Amino acid sequence: MHHLDPTLLQRYSAALGDDAIDSLAERELIRSVDTPTFPEIDAGLLADRVAGTVGGLTLGDAFASRFRRSRNDDGMDLADVHRWLDGRRRTSAGQGGDRLTAPSQTFVMSAEALLGDPHGAPRELVATLVRQRRSLRSPGNAVRHTVDNLRQGAPWFEAAPPSYGNAALPRAVAVGLALHARPDQIGIAASLDAAVSHASPQATEIAAALASIVATIVTRPENVPLGDVIPRVIASIELDEVRRELEEMMAGNGRFAVPFSPEAVDSLKLAVWSQQFGPDLAGILHAAATISGGDRATLAVAGVLHGATFGLAGIPDRRLDVEGAQALGVL
Repeated sequence: MHHLDPTLLQRYSAALGDDAIDSLAERELIRSVDTPTFPEIDAGLLADRVAGTVGGLTLGDAFASRFRRSRNDDGMDLADVHRWLDGRRRTSAGQGGDRLTAPSQTFVMSAEALLGDPHGAPRELVATLVRQRRSLRSPGNAVRHTVDNLRQGAPWFEAAPPSYGNAALPRAVAVGLALHARPDQIGIAASLDAAVSHASPQATEIAAALASIVATIVTRPENVPLGDVIPRVIASIELDEVRRELEEMMAGNGRFAVPFSPEAVDSLKLAVWSQQFGPDLAGILHAAATISGGDRATLAVAGVLHGATFGLAGIPDRRLDVEGAQALGVL
């Protein structure tokens, strides 16, 4: 496993307890990946990319619901997606309109916890999940099981099932944004956040990788292409099978299971693969939705990578029509 900075681990132990860190480390759930660093960029450019990241997440999340509903009708082709993004295919929120679901809701939970206390954030996230579980729209099985176990008295660091699922990925985005200026902490913080609900090394390492990718994209200078930064993060992933899958996808040899399996590695693969459609957000969302069947976390992450790359200018004003998105933008 990557060398984990003992000073950092001591800080997390002080905030979360030795028992928690020892238990998570023993099960190899605390992971670390490399986060490339660059000279500081213009603050306005950074703010624009952060705003684009959040806007992309909310649109990807909202579009997942719209796409899933469309399967009961005639489905959605690329032209339909363009019309939806342009605001020409909308319904009111009270009639099945655009609402944020668990990916965006849990992103907010992690972001607020991290901005309050980076080292104690997992404990605060747990308290918020228990308190707000009933308000979550379409949470994944792992989150539901975690909250059930917590309510039955399980310690927060042992309440999660050994899930490989993708529901922690939107929370990893929050880690990448909140800690973009602390690259040494990103991998540990994202894996601890993921371990709250997904107790498998695969899920926590993919969360660490996504957080690192997000931080790298939003902080890179304009002359550094996207294709130069993502492979550097992927190369630092320790789990051989996971790293090979992502490297094959980057080389153009990736394949996706049919039906789509919403595991964390598959979601990250598909979200990264979909970026080949460049600045066309409609193409990105349509491709990712068609392959994933409208998987919420996958589409949220696809939107995240687009928004982080192109900034707020790449996110249509449709985001302003999504219930709750304007409040989310305050973050």
